[in-house]
Amino acid sequence: MPAEPFCGRCGQEVLIKAPTLLEFIQHFGGHYISTEGALWRSLRKLCEPGALTLAYFRGQRKSFVHPFRLYLSISFIALLLLKIFNGIDDAALNAQLQFTPDLTLSANSFSIKV
Repeated sequence: MPAEPFCGRCGQEVLIKAPTLLEFIQHFGGHYISTEGALWRSLRKLCEPGALTLAYFRGQRKSFVHPFRLYLSISFIALLLLKIFNGIDDAALNAQLQFTPDLTLSANSFSIKV
């Protein structure tokens, strides 16, 4: 006789399976990145110097992301942005930034022509 998929008393799933990648992303997005989620509260508090640290020391830990998770999230976002914006053509920017100044030195004067 096969096992029941749900508990007869409480209705909770008995057969627990590992989530698929799509389920994991949906869960992560729904709870961690939601607009009223702890990540956004933590990022807002980071804009006020010392506010997040003081709130964390006051014991308001449930309202914010754990410091290590916050570090990993910010690192992930930074690396993602670097990957996205790395595709921008840097040749035009480098051409504007690189110049060769014309230096003129003499015994009594010094001049730079750009």
